Amino acid sequence: MSVSTAAIAFAPRYHRWPAVLASLGAFVLVLLSTFEAMGWPFLAEPMQRWLSGTLHRPVSFAIDGNTPASVAVRLFGRVRVEAPLIEIGPPSWSHTKHMLRAIDAVMSLHYDDLWRASRGEPLRIHMLEADEFDAEIERLADGRASWHFGTMPPAYDRDAASFQLPLFGELKVRGGTLRWSDAVSDMRMAVDCRAAEPMDDAATSAVSEMSARGLECNARGTWHKEPISIAFQSMHAMPWVNHDPNGERSALILTGNFGDIRVTMQGTAVDALGLSGLDARVEADGLSVGTLAQALDLRLAPRASFHAAGTFKKGNAMTWYIGLDRLQLGTSELSGRFIVDRTPQVPLIAGRLEGLHLTWGDLAEPPERFASAKQSVDMPALRALDADLAVDIKEVDFGGKSPLQPLRGEWRLANGCVTWTPGHGPRK
Repeated sequence: MSVSTAAIAFAPRYHRWPAVLASLGAFVLVLLSTFEAMGWPFLAEPMQRWLSGTLHRPVSFAIDGNTPASVAVRLFGRVRVEAPLIEIGPPSWSHTKHMLRAIDAVMSLHYDDLWRASRGEPLRIHMLEADEFDAEIERLADGRASWHFGTMPPAYDRDAASFQLPLFGELKVRGGTLRWSDAVSDMRMAVDCRAAEPMDDAATSAVSEMSARGLECNARGTWHKEPISIAFQSMHAMPWVNHDPNGERSALILTGNFGDIRVTMQGTAVDALGLSGLDARVEADGLSVGTLAQALDLRLAPRASFHAAGTFKKGNAMTWYIGLDRLQLGTSELSGRFIVDRTPQVPLIAGRLEGLHLTWGDLAEPPERFASAKQSVDMPALRALDADLAVDIKEVDFGGKSPLQPLRGEWRLANGCVTWTPGHGPRK
């Protein structure tokens, strides 16, 4: 069977349009895919200007004033920049040279995150990888912070109690330095992370398979005017920041000093700086927990030395699980299981405190008495957290000539108001 070419030649023109449009669409798709694969080489400088305008902050890929031809820009699905240098400038009120500077870097930004940042919300860099990294992150007492962009004034950030990097969804760096200054939480910290050197014999015996391919971080600074020093080493290379608690874990060892308190931690986590998904065995000791109580704005008067051992888990950035296997506080012997929920405006600690013996003077000033019935006392100095604890202690020494007696009941603290409800019956 033969088809006449004349019939095709004289076919109505409107029958040709679908084929023409399909061919044109295919050509445009191939052209766009080709430019995407090439990294849109002619868009590097326009992308700098667009990001600078969107974020109301200088963004540069230039080295010595010239943008290298090796800068690649990807636009499908998100903005992805691959460059020998990526630099984001500081806010106008800052005296630093830059907010972040990354060498041989890849940065990924989602369009919706850029849109929110242009309206003054915190910028979230979805992913940043770099060979070398230098950052200066700041927050002032009035809530202004390096990670707020745009022209609108930022909302006050109440989540000030913990060290965190709201800028990054994931940060992978071979080496670099981060300086953190936070007037809201009264913290200043300088962190340096590098590829780990081979570990010494003592550390190797603790984690026998630790290799030189891990990450080693050292941090020094102050919190509430008390000195802090932290040394961290992981078994394998791991991201500085990864907010996914289900990410790949690595074994780690961490030792820290806060004032006269020393902490040792051995376990696994997803990232180095946020310790996402942390599951670790912890030991701590010091001359007094008074330093920690003061930093948390708790008006306790603990004078006795202490040693604690137990477990610590982070369900997420706002939920912690603490298993206190043993707390030797002066002559007191205690244990407990607690959940710390930082989701509410005032953090809440809930769980169970128990033990064989408590000398009340090891913890605080002796109370005048414990009522035999439910009573509530206003203590404004304890408004830094709320608590809901079941208490079961075999014997308590309240000092003076008071006989030893058991202490069982429910202890609640809400907005500085302490409520004690005595319990009865045998210890569980």
